[in-house]
Amino acid sequence: MSNTILVKGRGIRKEGVAAEIVNPGHFVTLDATGKVIKQATAASHSPAAVAVENELFGSGITVSYAANDQVVYEVMPPGAEVLARLAPTAAAVVIGDLLKFAADGTVEKFVAISDSPGSVCAMALEAVDNSAGGTEVFLTVEIM
Repeated sequence: MSNTILVKGRGIRKEGVAAEIVNPGHFVTLDATGKVIKQATAASHSPAAVAVENELFGSGITVSYAANDQVVYEVMPPGAEVLARLAPTAAAVVIGDLLKFAADGTVEKFVAISDSPGSVCAMALEAVDNSAGGTEVFLTVEIM
């Protein structure tokens, strides 16, 4: 596993004040006050903005941003590869699975029958089974 959220490619780097705890690898958006929050809408059509580690302070990918911290994130273009977070108890993912935003900053498997086709945000580049897991795990994805 990579020791940085950005595996291949770069996005547009941005910063904002955290409204809540945000972990590197969470997909983020802004709330009504302009603060950074975890992507809170499942199957959203939002840009792929991912929180990255705060390398200026030597923080790694496992160091969380607390509420009111300055969050560093990047808005990623299609084709870029990042370490995203897969929720505990999420359905197993295999290479090539399409993914959508979950309602907590993580990604989850896209299910064509119940999901809007426009809600696909990424494709899995590795197989991960966290269906029995108790914590979020990293998953390498390609932004769509």
